[in-house]
Amino acid sequence: IFSKHQKLGLVDRCKRIPVRLATEEELAMCHRYGYTALMGSTSLMKSRALHRLSEDYNSIFLNNQSFTSAQLAVGGCFAAVDAILSKEVSNAVAIVRPPGHHAEPDSACGFCLFNTAALAARHAQKMTHPEKLRILILDWDVHHGNGTQHMFEDDDSVLYISLHRYDNGVFFPSSEDGAPNRVGVGKGVGFNVNVAWSGGRMGDSDYLSAFHHVVMPIATEGGYNLTSISDSMTMCTSMLLGDPPPSLGTPLPHPHHCAVATINEVIRHHSPYWKSLRIQSKYRDLFLHRSLCLFVFCLFQCSLVFPVPASVRTSLPALKHRGKRSSKGKDRKSEASSADNTIDTLDHLTQGLASLDIGQASPNHSSVTSTPVRGSKAEVCLSQEDVKKEPKKAESEQSQSEKNPQSPVSTFSRQHQ
Repeated sequence: IFSKHQKLGLVDRCKRIPVRLATEEELAMCHRYGYTALMGSTSLMKSRALHRLSEDYNSIFLNNQSFTSAQLAVGGCFAAVDAILSKEVSNAVAIVRPPGHHAEPDSACGFCLFNTAALAARHAQKMTHPEKLRILILDWDVHHGNGTQHMFEDDDSVLYISLHRYDNGVFFPSSEDGAPNRVGVGKGVGFNVNVAWSGGRMGDSDYLSAFHHVVMPIATEGGYNLTSISDSMTMCTSMLLGDPPPSLGTPLPHPHHCAVATINEVIRHHSPYWKSLRIQSKYRDLFLHRSLCLFVFCLFQCSLVFPVPASVRTSLPALKHRGKRSSKGKDRKSEASSADNTIDTLDHLTQGLASLDIGQASPNHSSVTSTPVRGSKAEVCLSQEDVKKEPKKAESEQSQSEKNPQSPVSTFSRQHQ
């Protein structure tokens, strides 16, 4: 990843932030002392002992440098957080190994020893104490971040959104905890969002639909300022430096029918907790248009927040109570007013997203078969009853798409910034 950043000239455009070792006390913000002490002891273990310990975990390989490397990875994330909070930099990208989102409070998993993202979130909250900083962790990875979910599932100060391959619990880490119906527990109910893909190869249409119908409405309603963390990481760094995003191919096909099923299931499970997911259809496009504009503004290092229009708020049903959720929004009205003209210039960014109608789906995506992990049963996208109905459904969808061809989606380009 770092070499690709160098090849594209991104490293020379960034400010290098010195890293440090995370202390065992800092690691204890998310991990148990006994576990961190055990990992620390690996620095002096013989090869055979390291191999035996690795076998106790799922997909873990240890050597005498593993603990120090993991400390540096966490410490690097801490340094990035400190630089942002001190306003030394406006944003940061941490290129660190080992990764972190599979690491549990008392267990290593999936090449992860310590949960770097979770620890960075806790460090940010610690540095801003006594005000408890509200944080959004957007986990865009092929695997579900099981460790991150477990660390925050009862905490309403951290919103965790994960987009991952699920295959009905078969795909690694092979747990039903990554399912859309896992919405959090206790006061954290509604703050754990799993967009769990099952079946088919998910492409641009599917991810754009997920962001359009789930991620952005929830993030915007929650008042979070997004700068998402390629290939994906280099593209993120490039955009954080102010470069335009690459153009999308047009026109986009309809989302995969399995993607549609997943997105609708996520909406069904989370609509009791997020009123933006329950906006009546005639207002949804307006709200999501503004949500996507906010996303684009954030990528270009702007910090505008758009309120839900009054006409929309009055149309909403009652929201299920989850406790107080404070926000400082005194200046939002003036911000939204000053941004209206800019929104008009960004119309091309959202033209065509209406064609990503999750009421329609493409029957032509190729399906894939995942490799079962540790004897798990093979995955299915639909129930047997639904599979019998699928051919007829596909024919009707194909006929419908022929009658209603998609409008082209405008591309992102520098001249339209």
